[in-house]
Amino acid sequence: MPQQFYIAGSKEAISVPDKPFASGGEGGLYAIEHPVRYLDYVAKIYHPHKRNSESREEKLSYMLNNRPNVEQEGQHQPIIWVDQLLYDAQDNFVGYLMPKAKGEKLEVLCAPSLPKRLGRAWQRLAFGHEDAWRLRMKICYNIAAAVSQLHASDRYVLVDLKPDNVLIQSNGLIALVDMDSIEVVENGQTVFPATVVTPEYTPPEYYDGLRPGEQPIPKSWDEFSLAVIFYRLLLGIHPFAASALPPYDHMVSLGDKIHQGLYVHHRQELFSVIPPPHRQFEELEEEIQALFNRSFVAGHQQAEERISAEEWGSTFMNSPLLLIDRPLPSKVLAVEHKQQQNWYELAVSRAVAELKLAAPELKDLQKQLEDGGMSPKLFRDKTMKLYKTAGRIALNLLKFVGIVFVVIVVFVFLIGVVSDDFDFATAFEVLSELFFFIPRTIFNLITSPTSWIFMVIPLLISSGQSILRFVGKKVSQLLEFAQEQMALTKAQRRRYLEDKQYSLFTERVKLKQKVQDIRQELDTLLKLKEKRERNFQNTYGKNVRSANQRIQADIAQESYQIKVQDQKARELMRAEAKEIRALRQQYQKYLQNPPYNQILGHSPEQKLQQLPYWAGAEDIDKSQEVQIARQLEDWKKNFEQELQLIQNRYDQTQKELLQEGKTHKIKIEDIVKKASKEIRQESQLDDKLLDKSYRKLLKTRNDLLIELHGEEHKLKDLNQKIKLLRSELTQLR
Repeated sequence: MPQQFYIAGSKEAISVPDKPFASGGEGGLYAIEHPVRYLDYVAKIYHPHKRNSESREEKLSYMLNNRPNVEQEGQHQPIIWVDQLLYDAQDNFVGYLMPKAKGEKLEVLCAPSLPKRLGRAWQRLAFGHEDAWRLRMKICYNIAAAVSQLHASDRYVLVDLKPDNVLIQSNGLIALVDMDSIEVVENGQTVFPATVVTPEYTPPEYYDGLRPGEQPIPKSWDEFSLAVIFYRLLLGIHPFAASALPPYDHMVSLGDKIHQGLYVHHRQELFSVIPPPHRQFEELEEEIQALFNRSFVAGHQQAEERISAEEWGSTFMNSPLLLIDRPLPSKVLAVEHKQQQNWYELAVSRAVAELKLAAPELKDLQKQLEDGGMSPKLFRDKTMKLYKTAGRIALNLLKFVGIVFVVIVVFVFLIGVVSDDFDFATAFEVLSELFFFIPRTIFNLITSPTSWIFMVIPLLISSGQSILRFVGKKVSQLLEFAQEQMALTKAQRRRYLEDKQYSLFTERVKLKQKVQDIRQELDTLLKLKEKRERNFQNTYGKNVRSANQRIQADIAQESYQIKVQDQKARELMRAEAKEIRALRQQYQKYLQNPPYNQILGHSPEQKLQQLPYWAGAEDIDKSQEVQIARQLEDWKKNFEQELQLIQNRYDQTQKELLQEGKTHKIKIEDIVKKASKEIRQESQLDDKLLDKSYRKLLKTRNDLLIELHGEEHKLKDLNQKIKLLRSELTQLR
């Protein structure tokens, strides 16, 4: 049964479901069913015993009338603020209306690995991904910007700032939520206190006695929480998470460690175990490292030393990772570092593939027995094998005839030598006739129509097996159909199905036994194969290892040169970022002068977007607004032109780096191409391992794999038939 509440003032009715889609200790969140224009909003309805506590209605009314100035990105709202107060039919306060926030809790990005439930769109944010730090810094900037705008009002302190109160989307957009729990201050005095805190994110002064509701909470409280969140976002671990030595070894809670100032990168001699994620701290930019150290070392006892949200935002915005989005040469060249490749295994697999003895692929096996036939590839391979066998027999026959002819010639010659009246002329004529008899016979066979029949015999044998299987299957189906048609009554039908079920069970037992026998034979063959390869490795392993190490060393040397190019590219990006940062600061100085400093935004473009709102609120003359807009347009145009000049200059330098990297990539590709051949030669692979017996073993294995797949395919079909038959028998009974 839907519930109905009313908006304060207008008394407009809002319909919500009977049950919330989420609930907590204070109340529940409800989707809006009506009116339609509020479908993108949610209602927070407090539990009855929470509605009048802590001046909740007055606090929300104050927040509604004193909104912070917030820059939005399109329709997205980075701070989910109170929109309307809600009342019941008796005009009792029940809750409030706010925009619907999308995304996951920021906590999903604050651990070393992402939760498995997150989709593919989130994988760019996973630690180890090439874009992870850049995207995470962008998220840090977005959070800093939202908190900075809230602090700029001088009315609000979040107090319970933590990952659970920040929603994040896979595109990096954030939303601060749970705004009804923040502290409201005016002129340094608390008007409405914060209601909750989370120890892992509270500063040391909390443990020294500073409590929300008892004393005013300064912005520096949020600044400490913000630094903890940013550390977790960039490194996946809390900055105070480590095992300490005595006298701090009894401290296990993060709150206790914060109180004692046990920051991991301050006094490392105090720790017995520092978790691995902290090691990545050294990989962060020096400016960001310095901000963390200020926040947790100097800022531990001196709150004024902590970093404001605005300073965090400026640092992230001017980070080379955000200013410059250039891929490293190793990424552009798509270099695969193959130092760990087992070149011996690669050489064996390529040699086996050349001999056409590689294990059949699953996709070929799946096509093998479609309707009792073979896949085109298997049919072709089998036919060619038969032709090769026929050719080999013919060649051996010719060899035998040749040997017989030579024996006859030698025998005739010996008779002629020992006999005085032997006629060599006649013997030569007979032998010549005999010698040319064989080519004439072959020619006559080829030109005879009968010979063509012999030439297609392998093809007929190969296709005949498939045809016989097909015909046999059709005959069997026809007989089965005839038997089925003779079962006219229900009892006859049941008897027919029971007989058929028995025969199918018998056939299944035989098939299972056959499959088991094939698998046992395959296991035996695989053990023999492994033994042969192991013996080869024991005998020639030294040569293989030596060649492997040499190849890996050559690749490592070229890969190192590409890493050098990557380092040069990073230095160039830092230099480019420095120039762009200086350019931005130059134009920001222009914007710090009145009246431009009164307009929201950090750039001419942002201020142009906010100009109409500022002009309307300040009752600015139209001509003055036009003049301000023209000046902002000029600055915007000049900034973009100067920025383009910087980018063009570094584009050219980047191209030169890539060209150097290509040389090393070509060398790596050449080494990879030659590696397999080199291993085969040095280990005498073709002669010592891939001999006739090993090839026969592989051929037998492949035949067994094909046969096994065929029998398993039959067994699968048989099980399906039995399943359908049982279903029909159940209905008849």
